[in-house]
Amino acid sequence: MGLVGSTYLSLDGVEDLIVYESHAFVLVSNQLRVYDISVPDTPMQVGVLENVDSFRISLAIDEAGEFVYLADLGSLRAYSVMDRQNPVFSGFVNFGGSDNQFPVRVAVRGANAYVVSGEGILRIVDISDPTAPELLSVTPTGPENSIYNMIVGDGYVLLNQRIAGREGSFFALDVSDPRTPFHIPDAAPIAISADAVIAGDLLITNDVYDGKGGVSLWDVSDLRSPIRRAGLPPCSGIATDGNRVLLANCSPDGIIETALTAFDISNPDDPDFLGTVANFGVRNLGGLGGERAVMYGGGDQFEDFVTVFDVSTQISAEGKTTELGAQSWGLVLDCAGDLDAVYVATEERGLLEVTDIETGCPEIHEIGQLPLGSGTPAMASLALTASALFVAGGAGLEIYGRRSTGELDAKTIVTLFGGIQDVSAYGASIALLDDIGRLHILSTDDPQAPEFRGSIMIDPAARSVALGASAAYVAAENAGMSVVDLGDPTKPEVVATVPTPARALDVTLIGTTAIVHDESSIVAIDVAVPASAAVVAALPLTFSPLGQEPARFASVTSIGNTVYAARIDGVHVFEVAMSGALQRLGSVAELTEGFTVVGDALAIANRSAFLVYPAHCPGTFSIPMSY
Repeated sequence: MGLVGSTYLSLDGVEDLIVYESHAFVLVSNQLRVYDISVPDTPMQVGVLENVDSFRISLAIDEAGEFVYLADLGSLRAYSVMDRQNPVFSGFVNFGGSDNQFPVRVAVRGANAYVVSGEGILRIVDISDPTAPELLSVTPTGPENSIYNMIVGDGYVLLNQRIAGREGSFFALDVSDPRTPFHIPDAAPIAISADAVIAGDLLITNDVYDGKGGVSLWDVSDLRSPIRRAGLPPCSGIATDGNRVLLANCSPDGIIETALTAFDISNPDDPDFLGTVANFGVRNLGGLGGERAVMYGGGDQFEDFVTVFDVSTQISAEGKTTELGAQSWGLVLDCAGDLDAVYVATEERGLLEVTDIETGCPEIHEIGQLPLGSGTPAMASLALTASALFVAGGAGLEIYGRRSTGELDAKTIVTLFGGIQDVSAYGASIALLDDIGRLHILSTDDPQAPEFRGSIMIDPAARSVALGASAAYVAAENAGMSVVDLGDPTKPEVVATVPTPARALDVTLIGTTAIVHDESSIVAIDVAVPASAAVVAALPLTFSPLGQEPARFASVTSIGNTVYAARIDGVHVFEVAMSGALQRLGSVAELTEGFTVVGDALAIANRSAFLVYPAHCPGTFSIPMSY
């Protein structure tokens, strides 16, 4: 079980989402979108219906998966989705009445749809003919604004009410005759949480039982005498297919909150733990379709994602491989390396060179102090080519020549631009991003005598640059990613600005795709035509479980079509398709302040250790259970 795909939606957030087999139906930005999730690593939008009012809407689908029903302010609308690529409006029924009829929940069972609204009224609609839905009954259930969930079973409806500020009041209706529902006064009360679900006669709900909060499995075959079969950890969302239950953001060990935890409930008296996936920030569990679970949202940083999990297998966890020795060198500021050596910029011990990595017996050498300057916090950036090592910092730029053996040669100091927070090299050019957001382009035909070509102001918040053949790409926090045309490097020009879901922190380049590591995600941007750069895919990342500010360290690099995105909590590994689609390969959970990829090894540096993992075997990037 693991997170395998995600797709970026919009900056407006998801209103509602349901899953039916291999498709997800999403309400977002006044659109009904249809996503094919049969290939989970690349959720693909296959259909869309425009101009669907998505304010205070609840969504349901019929048992055949042919019609989607939208309950909105005062009506129920039916849309045919038999052709997934072309959803079309079929019919509606108008409820009329007050302005407080926003739907709390809509559900479909058999030939009827059930809509409970904010005014405390249950409406039952005959949908046997979706082109002409018929309102069968209108039943008051409680005070206005009292209902916050509805469960529809076989011949009954269960409602949970909030009365006088108290949640958990229970209300049961017999709907065996949908035209004349009536209250079941002697039904035993059960707390039906906002995320409760039902499968057959098994009601699964977040409640409080015997003084403890958690998920309960209730047998409600007899509403007058329900039986609690088992208890599970509390969570923020529930989905079930009758044989398994998925819990969003629960804590199976009572300590670590996870994104998704699965239990086998084929025997509801003894649920069997199947596995868990680390917290990737998403909060809401949209549904379960076959071997695919879909989540969305999670606060401001994740409202714009639909994320797909493969739940066909249990999760496996493999630990780290080899720790190659511990040092104490203070805060790590950056890393760069190749097969000859890894260079580590540290706050206390300056520039370090690590050699003989692949032998398993690395040697660490001190090269010299960094050009840090007096600024706080300290900043340093490294870029490495076959012929030079570029070391940028608060006091300027230092350039070390490299011999054919990989050994460093004479050092050149460039102080022309003052404080430099990032450097990127491509061919015989480098791009420098200074500490006030200006981009400088230099020719390095002779690394010992770099030649200034041109500069341009980007944004005061700009913090990272990736240099390509004819353009530079700048991550500028809230300003997103800027595309700078370098057709004439003496006159750089910003030709596009691409918004990102959260603050853009770092950027790298794979062919015609720019990969941005923002505060919440990895974003793929098509830059084949730089002036028309646009987001094509995105995957959310975890928040740090180490109690650190996620933006304190965020770095991204690429080797071939593999992307390595590092945060303070570890390194996440992705594969990038030609289309820009992203597939998550796995993660390494380790305190990370600097990292680089060297041949077949991933090197991670932090203030007390230098660690190496095999880099091109995705199985070694499983998420440890202690993560």
